[in-house]
Parts: sequence; C-alpha cells; structure tokens
Amino acid sequence: MARAATTEVRIKNNSTSGTANVGSISCIGCTPNFPSGISDGESVVFTAQGNTIDGFMTFRFDVTRGVVPARTCRASLSVNYDPATGQALSLAGTPAWVAVSGGTQPPTCTQTSAPTISGGKVLWNLSFVAN
Repeated sequence: MARAATTEVRIKNNSTSGTANVGSISCIGCTPNFPSGISDGESVVFTAQGNTIDGFMTFRFDVTRGVVPARTCRASLSVNYDPATGQALSLAGTPAWVAVSGGTQPPTCTQTSAPTISGGKVLWNLSFVAN
C-alpha cells in the first residue's frame, strides 16, 4: 500500500483590510486541505497529501483579495515522493508564487522561505499583501 507524502504551505495575509479568498484549487495526484479564506494578519497552513502509487503530485491554487481590480497570487508546486515510505524526495520543476492579476496595483506575493524538505515533508512559507 502506498503511503502519502505531505506538503505544508503556510500563508500569511499581511493586507490591512479584507479577507483573502482561496480558490481555483487544482490538486493532481493529491488530496488538498485548504481553507476558503485568510483573514487580515492571519497565517494558515494548507496541506496537500500525495495519494498515487507513482510518487508524484502537483497542485495549484489562487489567493485573491476581492478589491477592484481583484488582486491574485497563484501558487504552484510539484513534488516527487517515495510512495513506499511517504517521504518527499525532491521538488519537480520550479515552484512559483506570483501575481497573476491586479491591474496597475498587483499584490505583493513573497516567499518568506523557499520550499524545503524536512522530516520527509515539503515546507513552504509565503505571504500576501493586497491593500
């Protein structure tokens, strides 16, 4: 039986007013556990758990503050893992946390730490500002 690998993404909403909404979640080869929103100043942890025997998962999600124009950051990450042990082995490709909308005032999408593998898990810390 395959064991699941876990990726934990911590996001802090550093905006000064307004909840950021989470949407457009795509999780191929994994099961996501993502909250629907992030309040001002709040940090939340998103998890994606690999669930395939081939040992590969990739996910993407958007974080949007619904001001006009809406300001959105998009996260994407792919992971190779050992399905026998559930241990993350490596990142596949280049992880991204980038602004995808916002007109003349795009949000600030910051990696507060690059993705790392620790204790068999992928850990990634991000922040979001859209005032």
